[in-house]
Amino acid sequence: MPELATRALDNNVQLSGYDAAIDPSGNTYIGWITGKNKGREVHLCTLPIDATNCDGGIQTIDSLGDSSAEGLKILVSSAAEVTLVWFHNTTASTMGPQGGEIATATSDAGGPLNGPFDMASAPSFGSRLDARLGPGNAIWTVAGSPAGKSGVKVRTDVENPMNKVTALKTPYQVGSARLRFHGNDAVLAIQKDGAITVPVACRQHRGRRRARSTR
Repeated sequence: MPELATRALDNNVQLSGYDAAIDPSGNTYIGWITGKNKGREVHLCTLPIDATNCDGGIQTIDSLGDSSAEGLKILVSSAAEVTLVWFHNTTASTMGPQGGEIATATSDAGGPLNGPFDMASAPSFGSRLDARLGPGNAIWTVAGSPAGKSGVKVRTDVENPMNKVTALKTPYQVGSARLRFHGNDAVLAIQKDGAITVPVACRQHRGRRRARSTR
C-alpha cells in the first residue's frame, strides 16, 4: 500500500471544531476553528482532486465568538454550494436562555467565503450538536442545552427568519445527536451525555407530523 502524503494546514493552535466534506466532483473542503491572539477564527481549505495545496490558499474569517465559537460543520449541496455552520455565545447569553447564535459562512465551490452571519438564536452556553441539509437544501440544526440541563432545540431552516425553533424535551442532558433524512422524513437520534450504557433514543418527523419518540 503506497504511503499517504500528509500536509500541515495549521500549527501551534487550539482547535475548537473541525470538519471535512466532499462535493459531487470530488473536491474536498476542510474547515476548522482556532484560537490565537485575535480570538477564534474560522478557516477553509479547498482541495481539488489530487491537489496537495489549498486552492487559493487558506481562507480565514472572524468567528463572531472570540472565546466561544465551536462545533463547526461543513455542508455541501449537490451544486457544490458550501456552507460552514457553527455555534457561539454573545453578550446576550448572560441575560437570557436564548442568547447563543448559529452562525454561517458560504462559498460557491470553494470560492471566496461570504460571511460570517448570525442566522438564528440558540441556547445560551449551549452547543451545536448537529447540522444537516434537509428537504429543499434547507439547513436543519440541533442545538444542545447548557451543562446540567436537558432538552434540545431544532431548527428546520436557519436561513428563514420566520422559522421557529422547536424545543424537544429529553429525559437527560444530551451529549451527542445525529440527524438524518429519508426523503422528507427526518429522524433524530440522541445519546445521554457521558453515558455508554444508556440506549440511544430517537424521534421521527414526517412532513408536518411528528412521530413519537422511541427507545
